[in-house]
Amino acid sequence: MPEELRSISIIDFYRHIGCDVLQFGNYELLPEERITYPFRYIYEGTEKSTEVVEQILGYDFLRGDFELSPSFCDAAIPEDYTFEYTTSSLRSPRLPIYDSDAMYMLPVTSHLDWNIMSFIFRTSDGRLAVIDGGHPEETEAMLGALTQLSGGETPIVDVWFVTHLHSDHYGVLTELCSDSGKYSGRVKVKKLCHALLPREFYSDISRERGSVPAGAWDVLNNAAATLGCEVVRLAEGDSVSVCGLDFYVLHTPDCVEAGLLPKMNMNDSSMVLRLTAGGQRLLFLSDGEWICNRQLLGKHRDELAADVVQIAHHGCGNVSDECYAAIGAKVYLMQAGNRFYYSDGGEGLNSHNTGMIRTRRLLCRLGVKEICDRNGALGFALPMSETQTRRAIPTEDGRLRQAHRYGR
Repeated sequence: MPEELRSISIIDFYRHIGCDVLQFGNYELLPEERITYPFRYIYEGTEKSTEVVEQILGYDFLRGDFELSPSFCDAAIPEDYTFEYTTSSLRSPRLPIYDSDAMYMLPVTSHLDWNIMSFIFRTSDGRLAVIDGGHPEETEAMLGALTQLSGGETPIVDVWFVTHLHSDHYGVLTELCSDSGKYSGRVKVKKLCHALLPREFYSDISRERGSVPAGAWDVLNNAAATLGCEVVRLAEGDSVSVCGLDFYVLHTPDCVEAGLLPKMNMNDSSMVLRLTAGGQRLLFLSDGEWICNRQLLGKHRDELAADVVQIAHHGCGNVSDECYAAIGAKVYLMQAGNRFYYSDGGEGLNSHNTGMIRTRRLLCRLGVKEICDRNGALGFALPMSETQTRRAIPTEDGRLRQAHRYGR
């Protein structure tokens, strides 16, 4: 951005580029009036020096990247679109049991216009690992899935990873910790692993600082007393293995310079994990945004290569095309509800979060496979093969759901 434009106020900047009507960042709106907006802004001392994330990542927000051309009509909401699931069916899928190692994606079931991050891993001999888990309201769905994968016995989770402190990631685990009596005997967690920053980041420093993230930090770090599990704080380069499933810690927020911490939100404090299973690499970006993106490219570019990648921040578009190019994956995992997937805020396509449409356009251009759990839980044998990436879980009437492939 030219220096002369950096010196003017943000409102004057938008006047400069010709905006007549502007709704910027929910400015002066009451909480109940606020809406999801498609960009974030970062203060550098004063309001007169503001950088839009689209500038940092190289996106041209004001141009036509959100227009759907006929070549990419798959990104539009199908005219005959319907869904047959119910909240009950989403929460009680029939999960396949594989002879090999396996991965399961659990869908959002409580906030159907939103999303969660919830992955379960089962080794060939029945041992379990979990990444995140979703909102507290997803606890019963998680416990039901773990019990199924344990043959009806009390599930034992060898390791439970928490990537960062947003409730659509940590909520199930804090629910288990906060009401251990209610869930007594229903699950045993051996080890809780995180890469959380010191408590002060959540209570006093972050842009999202406050009692909620600080309280979650307290609950998780007290899990030894409430859940009886070991609590381990991970660092970059650490590895955690569960019977042949090797989780490598590629990135933690510890590497972020102190000056950026006040500008960093919870998403950018995400831990990035790389799983190796049967020689295949699966990269989990969690909710990484521009700071995480910069660190991955600047510090870990040579380690990013993966066969499968979890799309960062539920497809919101906060990790750059350059980063995805460095990863070079052929399969992209998306966790989002249908409303979020189509960016439908109640007024049709692209009226919710425009970053989702941008991400889906990227997948169109790359011609890669995108697998989304928006219609129900999905399970895959590991390593994922060409046929396995198309396999889905039977619905209650025995029909199969298919993974969708993008391309011209």
